[in-house]
Amino acid sequence: MSPMSAVFVRAAVPQDFDAIITLVAGMFQDLGTPVFHDAWRDDLQQALVSRLWRDVAVYVVVDPADVPIAVAVGVIDQRLPCPRRPGARSATSNGSRQLPRRDGTAQLEVPPRRYSSGSMSVR
Repeated sequence: MSPMSAVFVRAAVPQDFDAIITLVAGMFQDLGTPVFHDAWRDDLQQALVSRLWRDVAVYVVVDPADVPIAVAVGVIDQRLPCPRRPGARSATSNGSRQLPRRDGTAQLEVPPRRYSSGSMSVR
């Protein structure tokens, strides 16, 4: 078994958008989507610019060079407060993607005060 590489999870920033779009495109290609038009990439870029941390949460796993190798995207939802979620914010995953043949593991524990729960791993 090979030794694990150091990888880290962090919140996405605008400089990650190109890598995020490439990772998301790879996920859809793996699911059998045949062709991507440039307009789709532009629309996703604009959605990330206008919605990141407003109603869209994006976390990336980065390698030691701070290059995203995996992504998890979710929608932030404001709900009515309840005993389990007094702040009433939650996040629902829309999907995740990692680059093939990466060694290492990363896990994200989302703070309960900001979002309800979440995890991300890369193998």
